[in-house]
Amino acid sequence: QTGGVLARHPVNGQPYRVGFLGTTLIATLYNSDRVEAWRDGASDAVDIVTGSHPTQLLIDGDRAFVANADGHDVVAIDAATLAVVRRFDLALRPNAPPGQAPAGMALSDDRSTLFVAESGFNDVAVVDVASGVLRGRIPTAWYPTDVAFTGRPTVWKKDDRIKPQLWIANAQGLGTQPDP
Repeated sequence: QTGGVLARHPVNGQPYRVGFLGTTLIATLYNSDRVEAWRDGASDAVDIVTGSHPTQLLIDGDRAFVANADGHDVVAIDAATLAVVRRFDLALRPNAPPGQAPAGMALSDDRSTLFVAESGFNDVAVVDVASGVLRGRIPTAWYPTDVAFTGRPTVWKKDDRIKPQLWIANAQGLGTQPDP
């Protein structure tokens, strides 16, 4: 309310995204293989190893999803234990090299499907959250960086049915063109 600084937390890397997982402050660190978390305003961070270059952060209730941009996976972190409880492998094959670049994420309204923008592949991975199975990929324009899911009526006023929609933000436009 006052606009004053309540606390400062030193980090061991380059913070990319921050958010609250319950009462725990969590920060992804781009130049590392971990996120840092501060429980209930603690001054010392808990390190949570996630994977190479954790960037995007999606918080949903008592779990946080973290995309590892220099790998091919997303991890789920549990709020109670501050531990990785699930790894969603998006690789095309075992021991795949980096380049997939998982980025922005969204969950379906029923929380059963995770959508992951794969910047390096120009697609969105569709993952079953319960089983961890990759259902498929949706082709996109050039270098998708974020996704948003909504289950609302469309803007068409004559049709008020609820329609699931996936919105995709692409950093480089509609196709491979010169980038001056």
